[in-house]
Amino acid sequence: MLLPAVGMILLTELIGLHLATVFLPRLLYGVIGKTPWLKTVVISILVPLGVFILFDKIFLIPLPEGIWGKGLIPLFDQSTGKEEQHWISSLI
Repeated sequence: MLLPAVGMILLTELIGLHLATVFLPRLLYGVIGKTPWLKTVVISILVPLGVFILFDKIFLIPLPEGIWGKGLIPLFDQSTGKEEQHWISSLI
């Protein structure tokens, strides 16, 4: 368990927490836990998506982007200089 934790820390520094969280469940559930492939893919996508929505969008707490993370996900780049609108207000 120490090796995956160290790998998660290193990946977080490089690609950011959101993308690193995609790889950790795949490793822990799929390789170590022998969970079926489809289930690990679903978990690996839903967990980071939930973390992103909860912290970055609802609580407005930005999580680490890492060295390459900002360039890997330009869709979610919020440093446009425009006034940002909270995503919940766009639903109303």
